[in-house]
Amino acid sequence: MHLFILILLTADLVYVNSQTTQGYNLKALSVKEFLRFDANHDGTITLSEWETVLRGDDDDGDGIITCDEYVRHSSSPHNIALGVLNQFNGGDCKLTHDEGLVPYHHMDGNGDGILQEIEFINFYIQVLKNLGLTDHGHTTKST
Repeated sequence: MHLFILILLTADLVYVNSQTTQGYNLKALSVKEFLRFDANHDGTITLSEWETVLRGDDDDGDGIITCDEYVRHSSSPHNIALGVLNQFNGGDCKLTHDEGLVPYHHMDGNGDGILQEIEFINFYIQVLKNLGLTDHGHTTKST
């Protein structure tokens, strides 16, 4: 299963890279970000894995992830990473630990305390759509 996802992701990323002026493959962006959090590659993200990424993104260890820190670690392109972060931090370019936990709990749709890959991907695609992105260059928000 994971090999299939990796093959699919690789194929999608080639498309994303070749279509940057036309748009993005939202599922490929979501899977790539999921893999950043799924440290043990079991297809789920535990709260411990989530918090490990939050701590790792906080380069100076001050308990706050800045826009620069988040963009540096995110798997998404710069402008998308900034947009994603700003959806959860009030737009001030500072994500506290508590703010960083909010998306985890929102994504856990079945309330079992563990993020399934599908929960993460569905949520992350919606976040990307909230930024006005849709697959392959079609936008839903006017600029």
